[in-house]
Amino acid sequence: MRKLLIVSSNDHKVEEFQHLMNVNGIRREVVSLRNTGFDRDIEENGSTFEENARIKVNALHSLWKEDILADDSGFEIKALDGKPGVISARYAGEHGNHTANIAKVLHEMESHTDRRAQFRCALAGRWNGQVFSIDGIVKGHVLRTVQGWGGFGYDPIFMPENCSRSFAQMSLEEKSLLSHRGKAFQNWISWIRRFEV
Repeated sequence: MRKLLIVSSNDHKVEEFQHLMNVNGIRREVVSLRNTGFDRDIEENGSTFEENARIKVNALHSLWKEDILADDSGFEIKALDGKPGVISARYAGEHGNHTANIAKVLHEMESHTDRRAQFRCALAGRWNGQVFSIDGIVKGHVLRTVQGWGGFGYDPIFMPENCSRSFAQMSLEEKSLLSHRGKAFQNWISWIRRFEV
């Protein structure tokens, strides 16, 4: 079976991609970055999510010859002029400190009545030798308090449109149907169907 490298050491993200692959019947053995022996930090210095996803793919170009998939995603808030944006994971300073990032957003949003926000995901990679770049967006709003403790990142303070629960209150299956990553993945599935026998 061919392998698909997910350029991430985030177990939640790799699990989510594996689930999406299985649900859609895409036969690939999913491999995370930690299983490749690649141990260098990848500097994500792009100005857009798409640029950062491509930077990750290019960093593994010489090491990995099979299919490869990288994503970059983040939280964009209308009242904050699109912030946290590409620095979503390190918005409060320390990379991956979800509690601090959420606290900073809630503090900055205290006086705002316009609470519109969206998650955006950009996928980039190589599939059967073809290079691709695809995105997905889910719109919703910023909650005033944390609701739920599932998921990761800003999930506890984001409620998608036409929903009554935050991402953090949903099962992985429910979130996958609505999420920015799920939408980007579905767009990608549509693209790769032409290469599947």
